[in-house]
Amino acid sequence: MAFNTPTIKRKAVISKVNAGDQLVPTVSFNDQKVNSIGTVAKLANGRVRKNILKNITVVLDNTAGESSVNYILNDYTGVIAFANGVTASSPTSASVTPAIMEKVLNVAPIEIKAINYQVEVSQSQFSEAFEVLSGDIDKSRDVLILDPSAYKRNNAFDSKLLTLEFEEPIKLSWDQSIFMTVQAGEKVTLTLTPSAAANR
Repeated sequence: MAFNTPTIKRKAVISKVNAGDQLVPTVSFNDQKVNSIGTVAKLANGRVRKNILKNITVVLDNTAGESSVNYILNDYTGVIAFANGVTASSPTSASVTPAIMEKVLNVAPIEIKAINYQVEVSQSQFSEAFEVLSGDIDKSRDVLILDPSAYKRNNAFDSKLLTLEFEEPIKLSWDQSIFMTVQAGEKVTLTLTPSAAANR
């Protein structure tokens, strides 16, 4: 003889929600009042707050080189070098691996408001090419020449350290980057201070 299994219906009903910063519902479960269901946290603007992007360190190491080397900080697609007709190496190292940095800047540009420019061997490095290059697939391009001699020393007692502060931030993106030449036997460390970041 078969027996029918009774159907158990369960229902939870929120009958009242108080206004304000806390959610304070009156809840019943299977027609019986539930006094407390715990705490509900409120998330401001529906987003988790992210930290401001910190300084980025980039190293251009030509200490073992017998001739000068051109470097470009980011050019993931190669279009910047293509449009400007230059050949350049990626940084030796950075706060993250240079390959990751290039990929990120390709989709999420940043703007740089200052650069600490540190050389290891000689201040004569400051006379080498230091430019902001931009370019596109139609070979249109633009060049902004940075003259380190026009900027101040970070420390009066350190002739190998300059601080470059810009009235208008320099954007690093898929179509714009910093290009520089490093002398043979020299090592350059650039500390970039971001002012803004997109798509983050």
